[in-house]
Amino acid sequence: MKKTKVLLDLHRNKGFTLIELILCLSIIGLMMSFIAPNFGNVLSNSKEQGVKAALRTVQISLENYYLNKETYPQGTDVHVSSILEELKTSGAISKEIKNPFSGEVFSDTDTSGFITYSFEPDSQSYTLEAKGLNNEFTILLVEH
Repeated sequence: MKKTKVLLDLHRNKGFTLIELILCLSIIGLMMSFIAPNFGNVLSNSKEQGVKAALRTVQISLENYYLNKETYPQGTDVHVSSILEELKTSGAISKEIKNPFSGEVFSDTDTSGFITYSFEPDSQSYTLEAKGLNNEFTILLVEH
């Protein structure tokens, strides 16, 4: 009888109680509530940095274009995709530039990471403007 009671006590002490499991899951859930929102911000910020890098690439390409043609491409408040082809055919840029938000080549239907180009022929100056997530705010404005 004594031997049976000891075996039952050993068997009953294996594993976790329901309270211990609920406590552990609550702690894990609490920790995830702090981590998950920060991960989303990091991902969005990295894509915005990618759009800034793409804008800088376009800016350098525009300067290469100017060195060859002594003017900048024509356009007023146009999407950057409309001048990228001209930059590519002139040799000012050699590769396709992709939108970090979509992973595709920039197009005028982009819902995030929209880049616009404007050229002022009188002053031979241009403006590049990059938009962030959902095109709600400007993340970089370059005037040259």
